[in-house]
Amino acid sequence: MWAASPAGLRIEIQLRGKVHKKGDLSPPDASYSSEDFTWHEGGLIEWRVNP
Repeated sequence: MWAASPAGLRIEIQLRGKVHKKGDLSPPDASYSSEDFTWHEGGLIEWRVNP
């Protein structure tokens, strides 16, 4: 008899931008921005599943 088991997982992520104004302390490297910009940041999630 055969049993079905999942082989993967798909996650969709929508990034949301954060607006930084000229002269604000902002990413990257906590520097002061010379112009307005929108910063998008994403992360990586890892986990292990033992069968």
